[in-house]
Order: sequence, then C-alpha cells, then structure tokens
Amino acid sequence: MPRLSEEQIRQGILHPDVDVRFECLRYFSEGDGRNTSVMPVAIEALERFGRMKAFRFTHPIADLPQTPETIEWVVGELCRPPDQSEDNENFLNILARLLCYADPRLVQPYVEEIQKAPGFSKTYSAVLNFRLRTLEWNGSTLWNDLERICEERRSERYLKGDWFSNAKDLVEALARQGDQHVDRMMALLGQKIESFENNPLTWMEPLVVRLAGELRHEPAIPLIIEKLHEDADLLSEECQTALARIGSDAVVEAIEADYPIGEWSFRLYASGTLGRVHSDRAVRAGIHLLRQEGDADLRDWLAQSLAEQFSFEGNEAAREVLLEDPDAFDLQCRLVPACTLMEQSFPELEGWRREIREKNRRKPFHFGGEVRRLPAPSPPSSAFRSNELFSAQSHPTQLVVDQKVGRNDQCPCGSGKKYKKCCINKGN
Repeated sequence: MPRLSEEQIRQGILHPDVDVRFECLRYFSEGDGRNTSVMPVAIEALERFGRMKAFRFTHPIADLPQTPETIEWVVGELCRPPDQSEDNENFLNILARLLCYADPRLVQPYVEEIQKAPGFSKTYSAVLNFRLRTLEWNGSTLWNDLERICEERRSERYLKGDWFSNAKDLVEALARQGDQHVDRMMALLGQKIESFENNPLTWMEPLVVRLAGELRHEPAIPLIIEKLHEDADLLSEECQTALARIGSDAVVEAIEADYPIGEWSFRLYASGTLGRVHSDRAVRAGIHLLRQEGDADLRDWLAQSLAEQFSFEGNEAAREVLLEDPDAFDLQCRLVPACTLMEQSFPELEGWRREIREKNRRKPFHFGGEVRRLPAPSPPSSAFRSNELFSAQSHPTQLVVDQKVGRNDQCPCGSGKKYKKCCINKGN
C-alpha cells in the first residue's frame, strides 16, 4: 500500500500548484507535530511564491514545530519596515500567533526585539508574556493554577473568553517537564464524571486529555477513546488532537475496534483522526471502515482522511466516494492535490481540477470563498457539551454561503464553532 514518504510530501510544499502546496503544509500542521524540518521549507515557499500567495491559507504555519533558525526568521519578518496593506497585516498576525504558541524557550531570547517590532501587534503581548512566565513555574505551581482556573469556571456552561487558552498554556508547560506528571494525569483521565453541573472537572477533563497528547502517552489511548464516545464538542476536539499527537498504530487499532459500535459523533471525530495519523495502518483501517460505512457524510469524512494520507490505494477508495457524490467539494479539494503531487491519474481528474480552479477563481484567495451574512444578533459563546446537557444556541436565521464551506472551517455565521458543529444544515 505505497504512500509518499514524508520527504516527498515535504518537498510538495514547493510544488507549482498552490493547492498541492497547501495540502502538503496541512499534512504536517495537523499531524504529530514532531518534524522540525518542515518550517524551513514553508519559509522557502513563502519567499518564492509570496507571503500571502504561497498557500491557500497561511495560518497552518503557526502549528508547525519551530527551531531557533525559524524563530529568528519570523522575528526578522516582524521587524521589517511597516507595510499598511491588509494582506501584510494578516500575514504579520499569523506570525505573531506563531511566536505566541511556539515553544517559549525558543522565543525567550528575542522577547525585547519582538515587543519593539513594528509588525508585532500589542494585542498578542499578554499571551506571549504569560507563556514566558510559565517557564519559571514548577509542577506544583502549574497544577495549582490549572485547578484554580477550573474551579473559578465550575458554574460556567459555555466556553467564552481567553481563559481556556491560558489553561492550555499551563498544560503545555506541564508537558515540557516530561513524564513526572503522568500518574496524576492518568488518575484524572480515569475518573468518570457523573454530573457536569457546577463541577470543575468539566473543564479539567479536556485539559488532561490534551496533556496526554502533548506527552504522547500511549497507555492513555484506551481512556481517550472512551471519552471520545461522549458527544461533547470541546472534549471530542481535544481527544482527536491528542490521538493525532500520539500518532501510533495503537491509536488506529483502538479506533478501528470501537468504530462499529460508536455513535455518529464518535465516528465523525474518529474518521477525522485517521487522516491525521500518518501510516499504512491508518490507510488500511480507513479503507476497511469505508467499506462498512453507510452514512454519506461519514463516508465523505473517511474518504477525505484517506486522501490526506497521500496513498495510491487510499486515493482510489476516495475517488469512488467522490463519484458517488460529485458535489463533495471538500473531498475534491483533498483528492485532486494528492493525485497531482503523486502523478496519479483518473479519467475524472482534469474535470475536477477545472472545477476547483473555477470556484477558487471566483472567490477571495486567502479565505477560500466569499461569505455574505445578513444582519444578525451578536453570536453567542460556543457551547461545549451536547444539547442534552445545555440549551441549544441560537444562530442567525439567514446564512448565505457562495461556496461550500469546509466542515472543519470556522462557521461563517461568526459563532466561532466549526461549520460541522454549527450551521452545516443552514447554508445554501
């Protein structure tokens, strides 16, 4: 079951086709986060093709692991003479976010230079300073602050504000201290929460799942899989990311074992995880589950995950799904770049390629599609639990989307949730 090597996919970041470049970039940004050789190639692409034209979306570079050399390049970009264009401002904000979420030990030597840089927006200063402060805290201090934050939010039913980002910073700081916190983490993962009302564990649960992923702790896999069976957006997102971070065959085997008995929500997130665990084993599991899956949306998700693997056999299976549903634009956007890079041809491929180019030609380049919203009330904060536990959110009553929005993109209604968990059934 041949797949392209990571080196071949990495070199795809320099491909002449912008969609190929983006899919190769996304392959690494959504994977296990270990390959530090990717960002230098992304920088080469940015310099060769243009800062805001190198990729269909540029923000995934902020999720790549960095090195001292790449951090130095980013700081240099922020220190360049000001350019007031909107495109340049967007690019600089992506770089500022990159610095905020890179390993703070790499960023620390440049703090003064960053804070004075004309391209570094002061709105990011608080985030950066907080992450740098966590370098000085011991494990006890980090745990105490994490518990305090969850305790203070125990009565909140919705995720709102910046506090959860600070909590995730604490988790990353704990992970940087190695395996010394594994026993405490596993004890928390093993707890079954009976009631989410006024309970700090409601918030601690997804955070310790995140810690397991940051530590890439394989013994946590069964506990994370069990939590993935709960229909809870925030928890499910953290489970998916943690499993992708661990990224082993044991993750794939656990997903394959539970998929047939899983609820729709479980299968949704499990299918997405298979695209982020890059291995021949994940391809075999995806093809196997695709043959058994009857739900059209889940078949689409499994097919997308197969196309994300850059596998010849996976592409064949994904093609069959696209033939069943020619309007599956997300799948088209995954499969065509993969086949282009791999020089794998289908009779329908050139027609699909023309469709993608035409749709992208008619839409704004950086945002992947024109979205027009009619006036609507201010969006509510994102709910993180299922509607059985918390009241459903209201959404704008009219949503006009001129191009199919990706299920994993932010919802165009402005709620801050992913489209698949928001207005997916309301868009035209």
